[in-house]
Amino acid sequence: MLTQLQEETMQELLDQDSPIVLDDVPVDGQKFCRNLKSQKPPGCSGSNPPPSPGITVPGKPVWQPNGCGTGGVANWFVDLVLTVTSSQSYSGNLNSPFAGVSFEGACNSHDQCWASGGNRGVCDLQFRDSMNNACGQLDDGGSQATCMGFASTYHGAVSTTNASNSAHANVMRDRACAIWANDMRENNCAF
Repeated sequence: MLTQLQEETMQELLDQDSPIVLDDVPVDGQKFCRNLKSQKPPGCSGSNPPPSPGITVPGKPVWQPNGCGTGGVANWFVDLVLTVTSSQSYSGNLNSPFAGVSFEGACNSHDQCWASGGNRGVCDLQFRDSMNNACGQLDDGGSQATCMGFASTYHGAVSTTNASNSAHANVMRDRACAIWANDMRENNCAF
């Protein structure tokens, strides 16, 4: 049972806005590492984790966004769909689908938001807003509307499709692995 003084001291510590530092408490490093190792995400390679924003792995390339696309066959398919559905206005460039407007910055920011573990809904809305702001720079109202149509298509592609659900799950899996591997490295735990 705590004494009145102990209770008051404990309450004062809890009421402080600063964290409580327990430098004097011994930590069993082996036990800590075993516990951390047991939290390894499925399929994660500690010695070769995926790149992730803000996490540097010695000897490995840093994370980079990929613009408005996923690469390979997926880009070819998206390009084909945009060409067929918007043949009069599609520029032929996924990063700048409408002449005079670039969505590349919005796409890269969206990639970073997802890859950093940001809230998906917030990331997707920021993406849409950023593209709409880019379209808003156009002088002609008809051009703005066409451009915003592309923005809506891109937003829908990242927020409502099965492919986007799978891509988001993969990004979250990669982030969890990168964080775990980084924690293992920073605490000198063997993989």
